[in-house]
Amino acid sequence: MTASVPMTYYLFPVITGPIDLSKATKLEDIVFRLSTLVVEWIVMAFQATIPEHRELRQVTIHFPRMDIDFDNIKGSSVYRQWMDLDRLLVRFWESCLTPPKVICTALVGETCIMRGFVECCLPELTKRGMIDLVG
Repeated sequence: MTASVPMTYYLFPVITGPIDLSKATKLEDIVFRLSTLVVEWIVMAFQATIPEHRELRQVTIHFPRMDIDFDNIKGSSVYRQWMDLDRLLVRFWESCLTPPKVICTALVGETCIMRGFVECCLPELTKRGMIDLVG
């Protein structure tokens, strides 16, 4: 008998098509490492395969160090991607018996900058208290 090993996937934005995690039968943790603010690839992953993983306990998003102009981001296509991600994460969170923890991480000492960004780009997750900030 083989022991079931929980799986953690670390995803980087280097894939141009949908991410297929259908063969990951015991996915419990997933980590997205951003190199830019573009999150369309994360949105595609959630739409394509993440909803099938009801055992998922933690979604972590690692943010790169960057200067963020909140006034300019709100009208951009990147902002719309973040709004899509916010809606998908909330919908997924609500559909799970044991909702996953959504964690956003930043460099040590940059939690204040990250808090402003998360409140701007993931407003529903923030409002509902579904997100933890780690710096």
